[in-house]
Amino acid sequence: MRTLFLKLFATTAALALVLYIGGCTASEEAEQEEGVKKEAPVPTQPETKTTMKKDTAEVKVMPPAKAESETEMKPTPATPVTLYAVQIGAFESEANASRAEQTIKARFSSPVRKYFDETTKLYKVAVGSFSTKDQALEFRKLLNEKYPGEYQDAWIVETPK
Repeated sequence: MRTLFLKLFATTAALALVLYIGGCTASEEAEQEEGVKKEAPVPTQPETKTTMKKDTAEVKVMPPAKAESETEMKPTPATPVTLYAVQIGAFESEANASRAEQTIKARFSSPVRKYFDETTKLYKVAVGSFSTKDQALEFRKLLNEKYPGEYQDAWIVETPK
């Protein structure tokens, strides 16, 4: 009985060895035929629309909400802010406008703007940058009090920011 057991064991071991070697060889041959070495499969993540279980509660993952129309997503353009200035003169000569600009700059620390108006073909000089018309009127009043007779024809103008 012992010899029978040994023969059965030897036969089983030999068969297992043949299958193992044959299986490895077959796998290597298949890989060479494909020309690609197979790697361990990469686990894939479930799609975001699938239902997942978490602690016995069903959780459904939804895609991000979309705006009803594209105009809701676009920022609205800023409305231009109107500022006010005190125009102290309008001149045909650029040299005269420059003199007035230098004089007002020497007298006040407010911003001074000299520009050419294509419509009237005049060089205009304005002083200040006020957020309200009342502030510009107060500055005009100050000009007339400090320098009587020099800026009596000054007026308030709107300037875009």
